[in-house]
Amino acid sequence: MENLPIDAERPRYGNPPSILLNPNPSLPAPEFEKMWLAMNKSHDVQVQLEHLPHPKDMEKALASRFVFTLASSPPDQPMLKSFVYSQNVSTLHWFLAEITIMAASRELTLNLKCENPNQGESFLKHFVEVLLGSNWLA
Repeated sequence: MENLPIDAERPRYGNPPSILLNPNPSLPAPEFEKMWLAMNKSHDVQVQLEHLPHPKDMEKALASRFVFTLASSPPDQPMLKSFVYSQNVSTLHWFLAEITIMAASRELTLNLKCENPNQGESFLKHFVEVLLGSNWLA
């Protein structure tokens, strides 16, 4: 498992995004599952959170940057899990991810799968920008 590369800066008004994502992708659950099973892992990374975000706050922050939640575990569990997706607006390649947060240790693991693994680093940078912008990183 690799550490999440945190070379992104805290988002500021007017900064260009690290990747352009589709603001309205459509990915039904059966299609997500089919793609998830067919794709190889692109990245499997961990990061330490400063504090534990409420799942709805994380869902809202990700959605504001065009990363959408397909399903998530109930809040107040020792392990919080979400499945999220996004789509590159120009290539239409999909990004699928499983986010796991261990509540006691505040350790977040991102299991990322990409249709085009060459775009994985750009998506990771985008994901880190969301975490930084929400002040969740340690």
